Amino acid sequence: MRLPLALILSLTAAPAMAHEFELLLLAPPEATEATLEQMRAAFLIASHERDSHPDQTSEGHLGGMDVQLTLSRLDEATAARDLAFVVAPLAPHGDAAVAALAAPAGAVVVDSAHLAALPPGMVQGDGTLPPFAERFRAETGQEPGPEALATYLGARAVDLAVRPLDSVDDREALRRALPLP
Repeated sequence: MRLPLALILSLTAAPAMAHEFELLLLAPPEATEATLEQMRAAFLIASHERDSHPDQTSEGHLGGMDVQLTLSRLDEATAARDLAFVVAPLAPHGDAAVAALAAPAGAVVVDSAHLAALPPGMVQGDGTLPPFAERFRAETGQEPGPEALATYLGARAVDLAVRPLDSVDDREALRRALPLP
């Protein structure tokens, strides 16, 4: 039996596309290059904690899904139609500039209010992983700054929201899954 090429392509392409999402990570406008590097390193640590694999083509995994990361200063960022999350770990809750970047895609915003509501001890390790600061030092040779810590927690908040849903399609369910004070 011969299957039409269009059917074969639709069967093979759909799962890969359905199991990845775009995430915009926002740094404060005054962030230095060193701060941006720390934020990227912290995100990668969080995104490799649970589901990464050797041949991955993404920046890591959150919630069991591949993540494509864009890191930008808030004042240099542009909105994209395919964003699932805008993570602004140092922005106040409801920041208008962050909301404007999320709006075109209906992206879910994770900001400082979500981080404050995370369960205590998230940076302390879980028995199988050493504390975040130890892993950060081992990876970068530096002490994590506040931006790095906030980025790590922002990525963990995304992981906690996505993992039980195994999808980023239902944005309202993702919003409800985020911790809030």
